[in-house]
Parts: sequence; C-alpha cells; structure tokens
Amino acid sequence: MEKILCAAILYKSIQSKYGENNDIIISGYRHADIILSVLKLTGLRTVTSGENSTGSFVQGFLTSNGRFVNRKEAMLIAKENNQLIRNDVFDELYSEDIY
Repeated sequence: MEKILCAAILYKSIQSKYGENNDIIISGYRHADIILSVLKLTGLRTVTSGENSTGSFVQGFLTSNGRFVNRKEAMLIAKENNQLIRNDVFDELYSEDIY
C-alpha cells in the first residue's frame, strides 16, 4: 500500500549551472526546511517571480512508491492509510497532519 513518506517540493525549470532547465524534486522533513535549504544552496527564494526567485513550484509529498504527489492527492493517500494524527484536517495535506 502506497503511503506518504515526507514533504517535497517540485521546482519547475530551475536553471542549472550547465544552462539547462530541469524540473527537480527536493524532499525534507517539512516544506519550510526545503525552502531554507534551497535558499542556502542556490541563493534562490521559493517564490514564483521577482529577483532571485525559483520560478514555478508545487508543494507536495513523496510516497513510498517514489511518486511526487500534490497536497490534495497526498491527503487522499494519507486518509486511506490512516496516517493522519490530527482530526481538524482539510482537503490538502500538511506535514503537521501526519508527523
């Protein structure tokens, strides 16, 4: 059964040092940890526009099957597998809802 493992952010078309545009998924304990790591490693802010922005991104989670899923799909998976530790959840998953 597929379960939610950890927070992840899919950064779309980040320019690499080789000049290529590549999508990249970075995982971490919480989304804020990922955002801080990206800032420290690249100098880019996790915002869609403006100076030093990463551009387009999607916050989500990695599953036990190695898939990236957005917050809505992650909530369905977490509910299906009884991973929720909070009762006051909505239709999108936040890491605080499961650990």
